[in-house]
Amino acid sequence: MFRVDKKKDYVFISYQGGTPMGANTSKYLFERIYKQLEKDNIHIKRITPHGLRHTHATILINMGIPPKTIADRLGNTVEMIYNVYSHSFKELEDKAVVAFSESLASGAKIGAN
Repeated sequence: MFRVDKKKDYVFISYQGGTPMGANTSKYLFERIYKQLEKDNIHIKRITPHGLRHTHATILINMGIPPKTIADRLGNTVEMIYNVYSHSFKELEDKAVVAFSESLASGAKIGAN
């Protein structure tokens, strides 16, 4: 199984030395990319590096990945994941209620006897 080494594996690294880029550098590079795309008449919705992080976490939550796994990937605590992304967990809870209700309505064929 592939394991991430949090001290060595980064999404944005410097091409010069392979060291992690600072937040300001990655924001600057994103801005340069967006300006070039606009020059080329390509219009896409803008996102920041932090926005990518938030999107990554939200996608994992919606896929049912355990909060502990997400916290480990992002370098956060499980409590922080619950606090910041509580809206996403609420959506999952709503989906669970609907799925269970549909199962009951269709005469669930599995479960305890």
